Amino acid sequence: MPTPHRRSLPIAPLAALIALALGLWAWRGGEAHAQGAPAIAIKVDRTRVALTDEIQLVITLEGQVDGLTPPALSDFEILGQRTEQRIDFGRKRTFSQIYTLRPKRAGTFQIGPAQATAGGRVVATAQPVTVIVEEPKALPPVSAEEALALDEAGDEPAFVRWSVPRTTFYVGEPFPLVLELWLRTELNASSPELVQEPKLDGLLVEDLKVDPVRGASRKTLGKNAFDVYPLSAQLATPLRSGKVLVDATTIRLAVSQGGFMSASRRTTLTARPFHIEIREVPSAGRPAGFSPRNIGRLTMNAKLVDERGAEVTRARTGQRMILRAEVSGQGNLVSLEAPRVIVEGDAEVFKIEALSGNADDRIEKSVDGMSGVRVFQWIVSANQPGNHLAPGLRLETFDPIAARFSTLEVAGKPVEVSGAAITPVSDQASALGEDVGPIFEAAALSDAAGDGLLRSPLYWSVLALPLVALVLVEVRHRRRQSERKDPGARAARAAGQNAKKRLRAAEQALKDGLVKDFYGQLARTLTSYFEERANIPATGMTHHEVRQAARAAGYPVDLADAWVVEMENCDFARFAPTGSAADRMREALTRVARLIDDLDRVQPERRP
Repeated sequence: MPTPHRRSLPIAPLAALIALALGLWAWRGGEAHAQGAPAIAIKVDRTRVALTDEIQLVITLEGQVDGLTPPALSDFEILGQRTEQRIDFGRKRTFSQIYTLRPKRAGTFQIGPAQATAGGRVVATAQPVTVIVEEPKALPPVSAEEALALDEAGDEPAFVRWSVPRTTFYVGEPFPLVLELWLRTELNASSPELVQEPKLDGLLVEDLKVDPVRGASRKTLGKNAFDVYPLSAQLATPLRSGKVLVDATTIRLAVSQGGFMSASRRTTLTARPFHIEIREVPSAGRPAGFSPRNIGRLTMNAKLVDERGAEVTRARTGQRMILRAEVSGQGNLVSLEAPRVIVEGDAEVFKIEALSGNADDRIEKSVDGMSGVRVFQWIVSANQPGNHLAPGLRLETFDPIAARFSTLEVAGKPVEVSGAAITPVSDQASALGEDVGPIFEAAALSDAAGDGLLRSPLYWSVLALPLVALVLVEVRHRRRQSERKDPGARAARAAGQNAKKRLRAAEQALKDGLVKDFYGQLARTLTSYFEERANIPATGMTHHEVRQAARAAGYPVDLADAWVVEMENCDFARFAPTGSAADRMREALTRVARLIDDLDRVQPERRP
């Protein structure tokens, strides 16, 4: 019987089948690897930073993960965080958690570990990274000349510096301090933040409003062009001579290169500290009437005008005229003392009273300094007829730029005065009518025992009522006559009450945060009180002259000195920064209110 023939598969198709199975296995395994081998990593952009710097921490996750346990970041302030996702062509997914951090203190710190989880269990762990945080290096102060020199900064992409108009100033001379950002024109900056500001000991400063964009300018250093932005500005007034330190100032901002969508990096910039020399106004060549407060490049004009504003060439005795002076230019206009009134010939020819108030002043404070017009006014009336020279004015000043004294003078012009001479009232009491009172004639009254009506108090009360009313009307009439003849007596009685009203206005300015208005109200309260109470024209006098006049009027030495101290505080405190002035304003208000109460207990001798 023949043996049956066995059929077998061909070798070539079998090899193809095996290759197909191996390829499928390789494809599926490759896909699983692309989707999933879990991994996590921690990276920082810098491992050594200054305390004022920022760092970027990136935690990257790959593969099949569904959770993240981030590292502890208690040693850092988290400024921001965001998440990014990326899928490459191999279908591989990568997640990144990105933190912007700022160190809280100097030292060596570890960030990590961090863990990735899947299905509730840890599938990958990232090793920690070490970051060294160093204290900012203190830059040694340099001279103002070195700080203003920019030759070495031309190759920097960005830097900050304080700009001052000169390197030397005088006590009492206001000058601008401007913090400038210099940025290469191909760069963009945003979100500037002041990290460390200077203390400026020895200077009174007032914040100025600046617009970095509108105030920008373009300058060239070497081969590079820079955009210069004023970030902040103060008007500074030196209080004492010597060296004043403008210490290190640090800002932080985002800098990018390119368009709006370009990536930015936070950068820290520090302005180098430097010294400014403050000098005393020289004593050599100082005029006799000079006040250290009269500093600036100033000019003065003045004229005597009538009630219509026309310049006076003819007047009548007793006619009230206004001597108006305008001091203009650049300098310490706020603290400027009034010019001295000069009368040629007989000083009794004119009666002169200073007017208080500064409503007509036009003073501007900017990055160019303090400039404008200060107005002073006096009421002038002639007592004697004839041809006279009107009062003139003299003001001694010091020009800090030219470093020399100058005397500004406006001579009085001829005035023809007509009318009768005016002389002081010889008997003041008689003129005021203060010795006038009701006169009662003696009368014999009946003493009849049976007349009960005559013994009744009600009867006598009704009988006396018209007489009392008549006396009250007469007294009131006499008082009004007295006040019309001598308005100063009425002003003296009302001085304390008026001062309290002005202090209420100052209190409202304190609530509204209006520093300049607040100290202006205090100064007006103090000057107006002396003017009303003792007829001392404090507005037109130096503080030393007011002190002497107050003591001559009978005020104790300590009260006169306290008045001068508060006035000087008001003059200088108007420069104080608004944000830090509230406590000082409340203290000043309390002191002035107490001083007014103390002054009001004194009965002074009014000046004629």
